[in-house]
Amino acid sequence: MVCKDYVKVKALQKGKKEFETAISIDFYRELLESGLKNLSDNDKVFGELKARTIETMIQRLKKHIGFSEDRNIVFHSFRGVAINYEYDVSGDIKKAMLQGNHSNSVTTFKYYLDKQRDLSNAPGVKMDKEENREFLKELSKEDYMNFFENVKIDTLNELKRYLKNR
Repeated sequence: MVCKDYVKVKALQKGKKEFETAISIDFYRELLESGLKNLSDNDKVFGELKARTIETMIQRLKKHIGFSEDRNIVFHSFRGVAINYEYDVSGDIKKAMLQGNHSNSVTTFKYYLDKQRDLSNAPGVKMDKEENREFLKELSKEDYMNFFENVKIDTLNELKRYLKNR
């Protein structure tokens, strides 16, 4: 179903359990332009992909990107990336759970969220640091614009939350 900014799609997860998710309208248009012009609600874009086909694709991608052979990247790794991305962007465990289609937050925390912690931001370290913000007064409007045009999405979302709650 085509909506304003996205397209609702059905996907299968482990155990052939069906769930609803979304793809960007731009990606949907690319799919249509690639020859899938007569998609209906019942059509399968990729059909039933065989496990061997997916494994071969992942191995070719690993080689193309330059990952070492012993790095254990499998198709399911993309799921973890998406769940971590959602949590990094929103900071909301419920949204991360929905991204993973998990019914239990323990699954999301225990198996998917990135376990590496940035200890440089631990309260015991930060409380003894004094933040010098004087340099902000010297920045031009163009400096601010360039910064926000190139910043990570989670920083933009933090700004949006600030503006919403001020």
